This record gives sequence, C-alpha cells and structure tokens, in this order.
Amino acid sequence: MLIPMAARIRLISARARCTTFIREPTWVAVSGFSGFQPRRFEPDEKDRFTKDPKALHTFRRWLEHNANKTYPLFFARSEAQEEARNEFVNSMRDALKNPGLEERVIPPWAVGCRRLTPGVGYLESLNDLKTAVVYGEINRITNRGCQMEDGQYFPLTGLNGRQLSDDWKDEPRSYLGIAAAGYPNYYMFLAPNSPIGNGPVLVGTEAQADYICKHITRIQQQGIKSIEVTKEAVDDFIEHKDQYMKDMVWNEDCRSWCKGNTADGKIVALWPGSTLHYIDTLRQVRYEDFKVQYFGYHFSYLGNGMSKLEMAPDADLAYYIRQRDDAPIIGAKFVYKKAGPELTAINMTAAKASEETTTDVSRLKFTNRSVPG
Repeated sequence: MLIPMAARIRLISARARCTTFIREPTWVAVSGFSGFQPRRFEPDEKDRFTKDPKALHTFRRWLEHNANKTYPLFFARSEAQEEARNEFVNSMRDALKNPGLEERVIPPWAVGCRRLTPGVGYLESLNDLKTAVVYGEINRITNRGCQMEDGQYFPLTGLNGRQLSDDWKDEPRSYLGIAAAGYPNYYMFLAPNSPIGNGPVLVGTEAQADYICKHITRIQQQGIKSIEVTKEAVDDFIEHKDQYMKDMVWNEDCRSWCKGNTADGKIVALWPGSTLHYIDTLRQVRYEDFKVQYFGYHFSYLGNGMSKLEMAPDADLAYYIRQRDDAPIIGAKFVYKKAGPELTAINMTAAKASEETTTDVSRLKFTNRSVPG
C-alpha cells in the first residue's frame, strides 16, 4: 500500500501533496481481523521459528484457524455478518475521524460483498494534511496524466510544478529506464530505455523492482528527504544509448514504435544492450548519479552508535566468526559449467575450485535442439 508510506514520510516541502483516487467505498480490514495484525517479527521470534519448526507450524495453524473462522460472516443477514459490520464500521470511524471521509469510504453493502481491502495505515493516511483525496473513476491515463470521468486531469508534476508530459514531449529521456531528472523520489517500471523488445521482459522488471527497493531502503534508513537523478547523468546515459543504437537493426529505415512511430527518429524505447546486460547494470546503484537531500545532517542516521543486533536479546554478536570465508566475492565472477544441453552459471563463491573449470562461453557449440527455448 503506497499511500500510507507516502503520507507518513516527510515530503519534499510543506506544499507537497500525495493524491489518492477513490472510485468506490470499500471495507478496509480492521486491526486484528482474523486474529492477527500484520507487523514486523522481532529477531528473537524469527530465531525461534528457525530453530523450532514445531513453533512455526503451530503459528501457521493458528493463522489458518482464525482465517477459516470468518466464513460465517458471508451469510447475508447472519449474526456473524452483523458483528463484523459493526466491528468494521467502528474501527474505520476511529481511524478516519472525519464525517466527510466516513460517508465516502464506508460502504452501504455487507462486509465481504466485495473483496476486503488490507490496509494497515491506509485510513489514517487519508486524513493526513498532505494527502489529497479525489473521488471518482480514472477514465484513462494519457500523456497529460490521469483523466477523470468528468474530464479533469491530474498531471504528473515535479520540482517547481514542471510536468513530465512537457519535459518528454519531444524526446523521452529516462535514466536506466527507471528515473527522470527533475522528479525526486519518483521511480518507474518499464520506462523508456527498458529491455522491452530485445530480451525477456519479466526478469528486467524484477531487476527494476530490486533497484527501486535499494533506493527506498536507503531513504528509510538514512533520513533522506529526497533523491533525484542529475540531468548530467541522464544526458550522459542518453548519449551512450544514441551512439550504441547506430549499429543496431532498430536504426534501419523502418517505421517502429521504438522510434516513436517514425522511420528515422531516435530509438527511445529500448535498452542499449541485452536483458542480462540490463540486470548486471542495475545490480549496483550508482549513487554518484543522484542529488540527495537530508532532513538533518548527513550522518544523523548513525544514531546512538550501536547496531540493531545489539538491541536484540539472545542475538549472535559474533556472527562474523566462521570456519571459512564464505562472503561473496566482489565483482561479477562466474564459473560456467556445461550441464547436459544447458549452460548453467554458478556463482564462484558456491563452487569448489577443485571441481569446477572455467570455460570460454563463446566457444561452446549447441545444436538447435539443445538450446533452451
């Protein structure tokens, strides 16, 4: 749920707003519904589940037991339905504390008529001063932004009110298919210059998700107010992409969507390389390509000088003492091993030097039948 996270962080300025669109009322799962409130497990709990499979099994059975107990509420006009409705209404009112929102968000129909919405912190975020609530259905998304049924537009805006539709009107200029200069704390999936026509797409999207999560983790842990890719980094990347594409088939005289539906325009949609090349590129974040602003001084996140590990009871405070050094090797080192008709890449740290031999992949020969896929 993105809205609670966006509403709870301190945004770029007091004028910044997080817009959420509400099409219809919905029952938002109350705290503790089905017997368990989602939360982070403590280190000692995780340790117990790891060391005691029976404890984990018992906990899983308890969760399923309570989930299965809820079925009677789906009988219309039943006592269980009435109890659930009262519980949901009271809980949602306590969270909203706003008669106007209550009227718009709490449904008139029975609990369970539509799928329940799991929303830890969602209702509270709607009442946040930095959250703009828009009622109605998004009719379509265009290059101008989200258009509602009544024709009203909600454009994507960046610093000083700039709009991405204006910035990218003549040429989309993304950073690694993920970010855009002038739009801090903004990330995209499958933006221009992603590997969407030159290799597997799904794994490229997963690489983007991992990359974005690295940014989010750093923002959360280091008291970061905003992080924005620099124009210089975007310009350098686009320059490299344009030079690379000159020798590729997409640059030939054919009308294509990857050239903005032109025959001789710039290739704006594709990544300058293979999908595997893209995955390798996103494996490490080039933070030197970003401008970072902090809420306080840069190192305030160091806190009291102690590790979280030291706060956990019964934690292993000598975890770094091991029989052998099994830490990952820095760098992209792989051992290639021919296994039947397939070629398997094994991380060097997991391979025994006495059993593996390096192979020049370019010299391996495969028949059409032996190549996967």
